[in-house]
Amino acid sequence: MFEKMKALCARKGLSIAKLERMADIGNGSIDNWNRHVPRLGTLDKVARALDMPLVELIDYLGVSFTPLEKKKK
Repeated sequence: MFEKMKALCARKGLSIAKLERMADIGNGSIDNWNRHVPRLGTLDKVARALDMPLVELIDYLGVSFTPLEKKKK
């Protein structure tokens, strides 16, 4: 996922670090996306910083979220 973000940033003329600052997320956060699926809120911040719909970013990155299981009573 990091490589896709890197390519997207390159197309927009941004560095990963600059995007992280624009999105107000921690330094190195996007690098961690290779190991952990980012939170939806984080993806939303990044999408807003890139001025693109969240759905488009999720689709581009190929992110899939696992639905939470309902707790049994």
